[in-house]
Amino acid sequence: KGQAYYSVPADNPFLKTTSHRGRPMEAGSVRTETWATGLRNAWRFSFDPKTGACFAGDVGQNLFEEIDILVAGGDYGWHDVEGNHVFNQKDASGKKSAPGLAAPSDFKAPIHEYDRKLGNSVTGGVVYRGDRVPAIADAYVFADFASGRIFALREQGGKWESQQVAKDFSISAFGYDPSNGDVLVASLAGQIKRIVKK
Repeated sequence: KGQAYYSVPADNPFLKTTSHRGRPMEAGSVRTETWATGLRNAWRFSFDPKTGACFAGDVGQNLFEEIDILVAGGDYGWHDVEGNHVFNQKDASGKKSAPGLAAPSDFKAPIHEYDRKLGNSVTGGVVYRGDRVPAIADAYVFADFASGRIFALREQGGKWESQQVAKDFSISAFGYDPSNGDVLVASLAGQIKRIVKK
């Protein structure tokens, strides 16, 4: 096991956990480093530089991709739910429900989901707080790796709405240019591009 070269914050939500999803757990079996559960394959997460909110793109299994705002102790439902839907691994159509699974309302809901018509591998992005590119100003910018679509996601009247703003190569990561806050996108092939105003 060896020496741990880090510490777990005293307010971490799983420090004194004795149960999860209604099932008892032995205190020694809990990974106290855990901050949130129920994510299938969170592919990139970032913090909004203005609000501190933690956004994550979570890659789905069969039918839906999702964007979540992660909170301490949040349970996002995998593998009982995929997005806002009961997950049934035996029926990829999503029309049948599997017995014994929890309902989507038992978990933290994603702020946004999309189906396989738009893509099938979400890449979590960043919140753009600059003013050089109005199309993405004050939006969470994310992409779909498979389709190459780039989206701007904004909260309007308590509801999150996305708009496709570009289409490019298979984006695997987002970042910022530290000199001006511009959004940068990268591919697994080593390309890095900048999102600019048209």
